[in-house]
Amino acid sequence: MDAASLRRILDSLPAARVAVVGDVGLDTYWLVDPSIRDRSVETGLPIRQVVAVRSAPGGSGTVLCNARGLGVGRVTAIGAVGTDGAGREAVALLEAVGIDACRVARLPGRITPQYVRPLVRDGEAWREEERFDLFPREPLPADAEAAVARAVEETDADVLVVSDYGEAGKSGVVTPAVREAVGRVAARGTRVVASSRLNLAAFRGAAIAANEVEAAQLLGPGAWPGSDSPDLGPRASRLAALLGAPVFVTLGPRGVIVAEPGRWERVPALVGPGEADPVGAGDAFLAAVAGALAVRATPRDAALLGVLTASVTVLTIGATGVASPDAVEALYADHARRHPGAGPAGVEVVP
Repeated sequence: MDAASLRRILDSLPAARVAVVGDVGLDTYWLVDPSIRDRSVETGLPIRQVVAVRSAPGGSGTVLCNARGLGVGRVTAIGAVGTDGAGREAVALLEAVGIDACRVARLPGRITPQYVRPLVRDGEAWREEERFDLFPREPLPADAEAAVARAVEETDADVLVVSDYGEAGKSGVVTPAVREAVGRVAARGTRVVASSRLNLAAFRGAAIAANEVEAAQLLGPGAWPGSDSPDLGPRASRLAALLGAPVFVTLGPRGVIVAEPGRWERVPALVGPGEADPVGAGDAFLAAVAGALAVRATPRDAALLGVLTASVTVLTIGATGVASPDAVEALYADHARRHPGAGPAGVEVVP
């Protein structure tokens, strides 16, 4: 992909339709100033002073916002939130940037996923400390599950994205019934791109976007994670043949493996170790891949767009970044300059 091809993909995105099914949440940042000291009269414990609060959509909301930020014309959220403050705020933030949230069920008594990140002032910078996660623990009600599955089957999107944040002890919206609905959508020919922390194997016929830990569930034991096994690419290619769809394996600062049946390639990373805040990088990559596939870009070009989009996100320190087309184009030249010997636009082709 050259600069003109990148521009054509970006110019095509306003005609694209992307739907995302998953757990819409809220990322909340508490800015704590340690220079303001106080102590509780009742308990005698120190009181940490929050001097500002900012929020952004989290969970699948990060994927949604990145798709919209890249210029995808119609972005639809499918999922469920509570009627709590976090749920209302998350939906309002989605709608404020033009995302259709009509297919997000509002469930009284359900906790909306919320990720609270304290940022402590450290000189002129802000240092992130351990976060607080709120996530629903009770199963999704049967009527809400049926509504989510129905919304999935009724989608007319060019690409359906699965953003599955479910983990042990957490109750997400991508339930077995919803996964079955996704399978039916894929079987009828709609492109599906799936990301799942625990259930990647359930998405036959879907393109897979996974980090190396998640991909190890499907690729089997070996030198994973953290090293460049020479068998990594071929294994990903064999998985693509099994799934009947491309496989994208993100390797952090080591780049991305994009595999199809019988071939695989590596797209080098733009950002190296120690340069970035990785929060939200995977979601940004997922959104870019979905947008690119929605306008019929090749998997290789989709992977490169994903690398550029994720790079914008990780270079946004202390916040959940969203990449714009202009920011992606600006990083394209830097990527090509850093990787001049890796093939067109930094793509390393490996037999």
